[in-house]
Amino acid sequence: ICYRRGQEHMNASGFEQDLAAANGVTIRHWLQPKRVIAEGGKVSGIELEYTALNGDRLAGTGETLTLVADQVFKAIGQSFVPAALNGSGASIDLEAGRIKVDGEGRTS
Repeated sequence: ICYRRGQEHMNASGFEQDLAAANGVTIRHWLQPKRVIAEGGKVSGIELEYTALNGDRLAGTGETLTLVADQVFKAIGQSFVPAALNGSGASIDLEAGRIKVDGEGRTS
């Protein structure tokens, strides 16, 4: 996973980040996609640009990194759409835009 800001800016909780890492996921911070590299009509890599905060604005630094890849997934974030539950009789309690859980991780 390449994330354009720092770890402290991620919406994923520390637990979620640790769980991903424990399952072999590498999270690289301060990178944004610049271009997908293709050879023979297939993805062969991705060129990324390092980012930095310039005041409160995110900007590319001009320095790049290329990673070998045979697949690229575009992630645009995650959000809960309550309308999906309409008519189901189910209800979900939210807290700060996330599903609320108790001290043992149980949902409503």
